[in-house]
Order: sequence, then structure tokens, then C-alpha cells
Amino acid sequence: MPREAVEARLQRMLALIVEYEGRGWVPVAEVLDRFHCTRATLARDLALLCTCGVPSYELPDELIDAVFDDEQDTLLVDVPDVFRRVGRLSGGEGLAVLTAAATLLELQPDEVLASAVDKLRERLQLGADLAVELERPPALEVFLDAHRARRVVEGRYWTAYRDAVEDRRLEPHFVFYGAGTWYARCLDRRDQTVKLFRLDRFEWARATAQTFELEHADDSTAMFTRGATAVTAMVWFPESADWVRRSLEVREVATRSPEPHGEPGFTAELQVVGTSWLANLLLRTGGRVLDPPALRGIGPDAARRALARYGASG
Repeated sequence: MPREAVEARLQRMLALIVEYEGRGWVPVAEVLDRFHCTRATLARDLALLCTCGVPSYELPDELIDAVFDDEQDTLLVDVPDVFRRVGRLSGGEGLAVLTAAATLLELQPDEVLASAVDKLRERLQLGADLAVELERPPALEVFLDAHRARRVVEGRYWTAYRDAVEDRRLEPHFVFYGAGTWYARCLDRRDQTVKLFRLDRFEWARATAQTFELEHADDSTAMFTRGATAVTAMVWFPESADWVRRSLEVREVATRSPEPHGEPGFTAELQVVGTSWLANLLLRTGGRVLDPPALRGIGPDAARRALARYGASG
């Protein structure tokens, strides 16, 4: 299931609980109209909700109750009592919540959130001792100002997947913080495509006097969007590279070795834009490309280069 569909479904299921838990039996038509979904979609959501709860996930009072009454055309959403109790955070948990909230406040100022942060800080008796400072690369202010003024930015950028440094002329459409660093989604005037740029990879950047018009900006914070040059690759990974499933945009297609009696592992489909990135991934994980044939030599070639370099330095 695409990431966007998963996020939309999760939001709908959480809203189902918030809006209809404790209301008793409600008309199905009302819920369908509220979420603009089909009855089949709602049935799938309710079936999944019934598997959610608290450990051990086996007793009736540990699981969310979500059922249809076909005769009355109504549905019921109920949650275990543990969900209704006001939980108490430990000191460590409170500090984790405070740090996350303060980080969000740094990115997006909000009066309500600021008040909550102050109250939690007071409750934890931290005073003003806790400060969240996000690293701000030199190019950040350039892109923020250029985005607001709709000015083209020129700069020198290191492209990681090709391991190349190139001059760029960009239209900053959206600047955001994600996965621990700052990004800008920009139109690259070289090929007129929208791409994602890590701002800490600019050697230098400056706004020009040239302006641009922006009717609609893509404000998605997705870390990867498939470009026109992306190639779909089938790659086998050993079980020791299980982190790939969670950290990369991959679609798992098999959970067995491609060779009889081979090492346990899994096969995944991923989008490849540059061979340098793929070579580093294969070296790090011990994976190998199964398809397309043109990419099968990338891993072995990278391994030979690394061994030669190691032998030369040893």
C-alpha cells in the first residue's frame, strides 16, 4: 500500500475513535458521509481496529470494539477502560514529550503549544534550563528568504547519489525540517523538475534578482519522490539488513533467499536514481541486485574497489 494511502487510513481510523467512541450505536450513513469513504473501506478499517488495544491483545477488555449492526445499519466503536484513564508520565517520559514539543515549537510557533510547553516545563521543575536548538545550515536563511520573496537561488550542491558537485539554479517551493535536517523542495531549472535538496549539502548559495511565480507548492515532507530517471530494482538483502524494511522506501516482495538452501533474507523492490548510493547500500548490507541485469555488477564492483583501497592502505 502506498505511503500516502497508509497515512490517510491511519488518520481516518484515529478520527473514528475520537469522534465515535462512547456515542453508542450511530448510523453507518453518517460515518460514510463524514469520511467520504465506501462501506467496504469502512468495514476494513473497523476490522483492523478490532486488532488494536493493549498487551496481551487477547482479552476482550484489552481490545478496541468496532462492529456493524447490519439490521439497523449502525455501528459501534468502544475502547478498553485503560484508554479512558488519565495516564501519569514518568520523569523520563515527561522530558521526552517536552523535548518533542519544544522541537515542534521551534519549527512552527504556536501560542497553544507554547503554553503547554511552559506548563510541562514547570511541572517537571526544569525552569528555563531546557533549550532545544536545531542546527541551521548556512544555506537555510538564503532559502527561507528566497522562498518568501519568490527569488531564484543559485548555488553549488553535492549530489550524494552521484557523488558529484554541481552548480544549480533553483526555485524554492517549500522549506521544511525532517529526519534530523533541513530540506528544500525546489524546481531545478536545469531540467524543469521538482526535486528535494538537503540544505547542509550546499557549498554556497545566494538569492538572485530573478523572480518566479508559484501557483501551487508541493508541501509534502516525503523524503523520496520518484523522478523520471529512477529505475526499479529488485534487491536481495540478508536478514541482518532488516533495518532496510523500516528505513527506506521499499516494497517487500519475497521473504526467502533466491537460491535453494541459501542464506535467509528477503527481496525488496526499490527505486534507484544513482549508482553511487546503491553501491554504498550493497556494501553496507551485503545485498545483491537481482534485476535489472544492468545493475547486477554494481555491488561486486564496489566491493572490489573497497578491497583494493583497503589493500593499498594496509
